[in-house]
Order: sequence, then C-alpha cells, then structure tokens
Amino acid sequence: MAAAITEGGSIAGIQLATSWPGYVGTRKFVGNDPGSVIEDARALVEQLGPDGSAAIINAFHEASDVAIGHGYRHVQLHGAHGYLLSLLIDSRINSRSEETLDRLSLLAERLATARVETSLRISLLTGYAAFDAAGAKRFQDSVAALPFDFIDLSSGFYNIDKRLIYPSRPDVIALRHSMSINVARRHPDRKFILSGRAVNAASEALPDNLHLGLCRDLIANPLFLAQPEQGCENRSKCHYFSRREGSLRCARWGDGGNASTLPLGAM
Repeated sequence: MAAAITEGGSIAGIQLATSWPGYVGTRKFVGNDPGSVIEDARALVEQLGPDGSAAIINAFHEASDVAIGHGYRHVQLHGAHGYLLSLLIDSRINSRSEETLDRLSLLAERLATARVETSLRISLLTGYAAFDAAGAKRFQDSVAALPFDFIDLSSGFYNIDKRLIYPSRPDVIALRHSMSINVARRHPDRKFILSGRAVNAASEALPDNLHLGLCRDLIANPLFLAQPEQGCENRSKCHYFSRREGSLRCARWGDGGNASTLPLGAM
C-alpha cells in the first residue's frame, strides 16, 4: 500500500493508535455517563503507573519503525477520542502527563532525524462540559509545544460524545472550526490540521498555519480533489458501528455499497 501511494506521487502516511484490554466503544453517538468515563480513565492511567505508561510510548517507537520499514514517510500518533494515548497526555487525567509529553518529544525528534514527517491527533474537547470547562486551553497549548510537524485538531471522546468527532450540525461544525482557528493563532510558528467538515471552512480567512484535513469526502469519492463538487453528502451511512450495522456504506455508492457503484475512476 505504501509503495502504491508513493508511486502515485503522495507521501504514504499511517496512523498509529492503541486502546487497552477490555476497551469497548459505545454503539451510540452520546454516552450515558461522561463523568464515569473520565473517572475510569483516571483509574486506568493510575493502574498503569510510570512503567506502564513508558511501555506504551516504547510501543509507539516500535510501531513507527515497522511503518518506516514498510515505506511510510508520515507517522501520525492518535492521541484523541479517549484512546489510551489521549489519556496519557492530558494532565487532567494523568498526573504524570509531563513524562509522557517528554517521551513523545523524543519520539518526534527521532523520526525527524530519520526524515519522517509526523503529526499528533488530539481532541479539542471531550464532550463532557464540566471537564472541558477546566483546563482545555492549557491542554491544547501543552500539546502544541511538542515538536511534531503537525498537530491534527479533532474533538470529542468516543464514549462521551461522538457528535464532536463526526460533526454534522452547523453549530458543532462552527465551534470546531473556531476553536481550531484560535489554537492556530495562539501558536503561529506551529502547523495544524483542521478536520471535521473542513471543506466548509475553505472559504474562510484561515491562518496560514492551519491546513485542511479531508476524510469522508475522500471516502465518498477518491477523486474528490479533482471533483470537489462530488464529496460527502453527510447522510451518516459511513458511521456503521454507531448505527449498529456490520459494514461501512456510503450514500454516494448506492444501496448495495459494491465496488461497482463507486464513483467513476475510484477503482
């Protein structure tokens, strides 16, 4: 896969993520008890201890080396959505978060030495209002100081509020965009990725250090960059897990979702 992407003229990138034994993602868009999600996260991190946390970052080192060995030249670490890394980097959840941030800095610097581009994905908010009201800006700024090439600005924790991860309502999209713009403006010397219906913001006066990230438009139409008028229609069919379905579907593919109904040229 990396070879095919490279041959096509793009940088082959891979996203690395991890959860923990027994992790189960909710099959609803909004969780029942966000407070318990945060408390369980704190207990999990405390149980891991410093050695366990260090082992997780070491595993990301090893996974990065495997990816590089297969030809990937961009490595993104997934520190968002309530997955394990997102818990370890947040001082509101992990009292030893500084140790994790220091280890991530070393990983980013090592990959830069190997001429591998890097990014770190984070959640601007969890979706738990009481938690987000205390320290969200401090968390964002602490991560923005890390020496990754890009900080990918997502939002939401999977087991709290997936509507922030997959924004569709105009007010949720507007909040995501405005928060991303504010972070980019606070750190003009760093580069950020705006995701979450980013095409909606393409006509706005975005800071030069805020780059558009595309996902579902490319799922809907792999030729989206050449056919920008034929992107995601936001019918939510691709959120199959949360809709309690067994496979990914896209409204643009037709009801069957077969390869033969993909947009022209997608094969």
